[in-house]
Amino acid sequence: MIKVQATLMMGSCTPSLDNGGLLDFGGFPIDHLYEDTPSGLDTRNISLHITCSEPVALAFTFQDDRSDTLDGGSADIATYGFGIGKTAGGVNIGHYYLYLVGPDTPVVNNAPARTIFSDNNGADWNLASSSTRASNSGSNLAAFSDTQDFTHPLAVETAEVELSVHPIVQSRKTLALTDDQPYEGLATISLVYL
Repeated sequence: MIKVQATLMMGSCTPSLDNGGLLDFGGFPIDHLYEDTPSGLDTRNISLHITCSEPVALAFTFQDDRSDTLDGGSADIATYGFGIGKTAGGVNIGHYYLYLVGPDTPVVNNAPARTIFSDNNGADWNLASSSTRASNSGSNLAAFSDTQDFTHPLAVETAEVELSVHPIVQSRKTLALTDDQPYEGLATISLVYL
């Protein structure tokens, strides 16, 4: 008698962000906001690190956890904006965009790589550019490719990519603030095993 026994195991991966994922923009004087139009605040960068127990083909998505606070009604904000809260008076403060910074910034498995994205669940992949924004609904996939072939994701054991966050706050007139107003956005990064 021969008994065959084994366990088929998937590699597992863990994402992490610098500073525990906190990007603190500090204070911004209300009187420096534009009176009648939204104000773009300074952009800040943060590194996303992915560590896997073994090489795994994966992608990642972003989900806005403050989507009920998105300002404006444009299709652009509805697709790519991430909410940053409400004033005490219930006015949506603004949004931020999350960029997959520069196509040549990732380092995957200790080698240069490129960021690629798919808007059709991985059927096709495109090279990201410095203006490629993350979708806020988890519907677009981002992944890494080698520096020559952008048509399919790499298997990842370690990866690091820089993300850029650019907040945009509504006008002073719209916000009608009478006191200091904190704002806070929150997004979930999910890994998708391919």
